[in-house]
Amino acid sequence: MPKNQTKNGFNLDECWQALTIYLRRGVELKALEIVHELIESGHVDEIWKFLIEFTIAEIGPGDFNALNDVLKAYENRVYFITLELMSFCIIRICRAGKSREVADLYTALQDNIKNGIPPVIPEAAVNIHTERGKKELSKQAKKEKKPIAEIAREKFVQDWGRCNIPVHEVNSAGENHSLNLWTKYGLAQDFYNLWEQPLIDALPYRSKNLDKNAEIQTLGHGIYEIESSTQKGKKYTVDIHNMTCTCKAFQHGKGQHCKHIMRVIEEIRGEQDEPKGA
Repeated sequence: MPKNQTKNGFNLDECWQALTIYLRRGVELKALEIVHELIESGHVDEIWKFLIEFTIAEIGPGDFNALNDVLKAYENRVYFITLELMSFCIIRICRAGKSREVADLYTALQDNIKNGIPPVIPEAAVNIHTERGKKELSKQAKKEKKPIAEIAREKFVQDWGRCNIPVHEVNSAGENHSLNLWTKYGLAQDFYNLWEQPLIDALPYRSKNLDKNAEIQTLGHGIYEIESSTQKGKKYTVDIHNMTCTCKAFQHGKGQHCKHIMRVIEEIRGEQDEPKGA
């Protein structure tokens, strides 16, 4: 049997591509037929490696439990008939949600490496936990005659809105799966936990005049429209990703969070905390 062919004379590279296509399209029986052909041709170990890599690259955050299930099947392969266990994996993979964000993110990194683009240290990383940050904060604290802990806290609060934001628009199809998955699986919980006491009380610009009855409309992709509490018919647009608002208070406040941003955050928190089926 030639190295580049299977037992029944199929080209090996075409079999791997066929398996990829069938798994993507969810054609379970056809995928299993290819797996059987590869098993009969002595490629059991390669199949397991392929299934694991496919789950990482083609499913990824589309189904966070899929990889764990496939790995468990691989770990217990000595206790089951190979084809039967792989049948389980085929079904599990075919019926899982698909997302190429992992593969696309990895490709984006490879492109940066290839083009000699180095990593970037954001300004927010130069903080109380770094040597340079301590020196700069110490100078600022002396200049403003404030405790260094207070200056450090202010800097953290100013940057909090960028914490735990997932990578967006990595998908090669231009689709933004990250945001939906981030919300669906509650991955934003750490982000919202930043607003737990006592941090809320520490925000110097937190408005006490939040209108709890202000109508909020979700426009998608982190954009919200909220009505004014003082001008009837007036509405403002809040971008929760970039923490911006079209109101004058935000525009004149040098980027500090206005009451409209705070109200949208409370609305989102309420949706996260609401019991299912409520």
